Amino acid sequence: MKDVKISDFMKPTVITAQQYGTRVSVEIDHSDTDISELFDAFKTICIGLGYSESSWKEYIVDTADEYKEDESENINDDDDYSIWDSTLSDGLDEDEDDYNFILPVEPPNDNLKKAAEEFNKKITSFNKKVKKNKN
Repeated sequence: MKDVKISDFMKPTVITAQQYGTRVSVEIDHSDTDISELFDAFKTICIGLGYSESSWKEYIVDTADEYKEDESENINDDDDYSIWDSTLSDGLDEDEDDYNFILPVEPPNDNLKKAAEEFNKKITSFNKKVKKNKN
């Protein structure tokens, strides 16, 4: 993985699609987008390519329904314990909290620490400027 610099977080996100000779691009003024910003960009792209807003909404609702159905099926599959014989001992003490564990997490590397420090300095400086301009 390449080293990430603080300036990389401030680069724009650009999403482009081309269909039937129509090219649509959406630019978001930063790289650290969230899922909501990306879906807004995808919606803009789809509408720019000629799809109607109602088609977009219908697709989202239909897809959500499919996810709900899949999730419901998975839950029902997980609840079928009939294949287990509950009279057999699995060797676990039922009083123990078997699910209380912490996975090891690697500490951030030096480059990431440095980038975070630079980012925090720039954000602090930016916030001071915004406050100063408001007054």
